Amino acid sequence: MTVLADSSQIEQVLMNLATNARDAMPQGGTLTVATGPAVIDEEFRKKHGFGTPGTYVCVTVRDTGTGMDCKMLERIFDPFFTTKELGRGTGLGLAIVYGS
Repeated sequence: MTVLADSSQIEQVLMNLATNARDAMPQGGTLTVATGPAVIDEEFRKKHGFGTPGTYVCVTVRDTGTGMDCKMLERIFDPFFTTKELGRGTGLGLAIVYGS
């Protein structure tokens, strides 16, 4: 399957997610990146309220890190929000992922 995508943008997104996963697994763990087909149809549009019908690629990134509580999850895409100690993170990683 041919995919129309900006390879630099995809690389930036994957690097940000991998960096966050690494930091969430200081004792080691597993980072899994998978791809598969995704179809947006009218049923999807009705359920989620967005999307252009067509066939896409779904990229899934999963890690076995420490996770986040509900309060953190509410802010993870906010620019400059970080769960890392001072000097270890800019808080831009997930904001860039979200905006890509």
